Amino acid sequence: MIKRIWRAIPPAFVVMSLLPQATLAEQRRPARLTDITVEAVAHRTASSEWKAASSPVHEKLISSVPTETTVTGAGAAVPPAGTTFSGVTISRLRFGIGVTLHGDGTADGFFITTLTGYATTGAAREIVVQGEAVNGSVQADGLTSFAGTCTLDLGNGTPIQTGVPYTLTLASSPTGQRILSLTLAGTSLPAAPITSGTITIN
Repeated sequence: MIKRIWRAIPPAFVVMSLLPQATLAEQRRPARLTDITVEAVAHRTASSEWKAASSPVHEKLISSVPTETTVTGAGAAVPPAGTTFSGVTISRLRFGIGVTLHGDGTADGFFITTLTGYATTGAAREIVVQGEAVNGSVQADGLTSFAGTCTLDLGNGTPIQTGVPYTLTLASSPTGQRILSLTLAGTSLPAAPITSGTITIN
């Protein structure tokens, strides 16, 4: 029973209990360096758990919490003349973006775009892409990209394709104009300046 009580007594209480009791005169004199040292030792013993939680390793873990970047917007872009995809000459690209990029390289959200143009027969055609973001990053120079898989509707009556890989990259021209680049099913479309709408990256 005595051993159990002894183990339950905090170390700091034992240290202070073994110290001689100060006289009234000693209590009135100014604190000396030795007094402060004893109190600091007792405080340090009693607060060892707090110090462990405040260690440099703990602070490093807090500072390494991944940050997030959101990419949102909608608008239209115009690719260079002669841009084609799957037999369709693309004249315009409409898009909508709602993606979150995480500091660990993962991403979530969606990307939708419609490629409008003309088939070789001269008939108007729309190719619809609906993608989910799974990874992405933002470079120091502001270059932003994300990738994932998408559904691809070629608009020609064929079945909608699923699990199609895509990568979208957003850059800025020297004048500050946003430029959109899309790689779809292994085909890289030429960079298309965004001519209307807005994109916010923060």
